Amino acid sequence: MSYKLISIVGSGEDYNDEKLIKHLRNSDFIIASDGGLNTLNSINIKPNLLIGDFDSVNKDILSDYPDIQVEKYPKEKDLTDSELALKKAISLTPQKIELFAMTGSYFDHSIANVFNLIRNFSTNIQISIISSNSTIFVIDSDAEFTNLKNRRVSFFPLGDIELLEMTGFKYNFDKNKISFLEYSVSNVIQSDYCKIKIKNGYMIFVLFDEDFI
Repeated sequence: MSYKLISIVGSGEDYNDEKLIKHLRNSDFIIASDGGLNTLNSINIKPNLLIGDFDSVNKDILSDYPDIQVEKYPKEKDLTDSELALKKAISLTPQKIELFAMTGSYFDHSIANVFNLIRNFSTNIQISIISSNSTIFVIDSDAEFTNLKNRRVSFFPLGDIELLEMTGFKYNFDKNKISFLEYSVSNVIQSDYCKIKIKNGYMIFVLFDEDFI
């Protein structure tokens, strides 16, 4: 089966019910990453697949989902439940993967999930983490954005970047080289059309939902 959009739901607290439901309604396949079943249960949405070691899922609700696919792993393993879910989603070769409830009060888990996004970056599949107020994704080449005027953005190079050109932002860049840790926080899109050009390198890009005016 061919999927356009696969959604993965975790157990982090940084999500908005209304926003999550809206996105999941457009999903072709939903994966609960262990305690992500708790998240989905709270908004009355059934996943297609539950994956993980089941150390954080509420055992009392498992019996409410007798007909979903299950992939259970041992607690002692090399990958986190979220990365297992992401690798499963990638193996299904969708056009797009969206991850929800991946950030929250456990800072180490939040960082690990962003690292998973980076480690599993694919030029063939659009992968992003969507929180209650932002979308996080990786850029490695030219990117164009339209109709996002006044939205706040931040970016963080993943190593040195050869040639970075940015137009349409409050703080534009036109540099032959950007070094690792030369980041930009709370930049603002100031045009209905903006563009980023990268010759060689990667960056984490954070696009916030709210306007910054």
